[in-house]
Amino acid sequence: LEAYSMLGVNKMKTVIANIAKLNPKLTSLGLIPSRYDKRNPLQVENYNALKKQLAPVSIGQRVGYSRALHQKKPVWTFKNARVAGKEMRALAEYVYKKMELK
Repeated sequence: LEAYSMLGVNKMKTVIANIAKLNPKLTSLGLIPSRYDKRNPLQVENYNALKKQLAPVSIGQRVGYSRALHQKKPVWTFKNARVAGKEMRALAEYVYKKMELK
């Protein structure tokens, strides 16, 4: 939800629309904010501006993600990464439910 990311939102929506023309069965998950810092007022403002276009889940800016990636382990296996684990599980559940609708 930083400035350059915001510039790419309309371009991404155009790409998704063009792909949907080729594949009418395509179901969009919506945009999923990642590296979202809820303590950053500019990111919160950008999040609120896009809220209707966003999926109901987001991935925060957390050390646990980089640690999990570095150690090649799921983030929810780390005891001090509970919030990150909850975010990943919520994302997985959201994607699964969207896939079930087909």
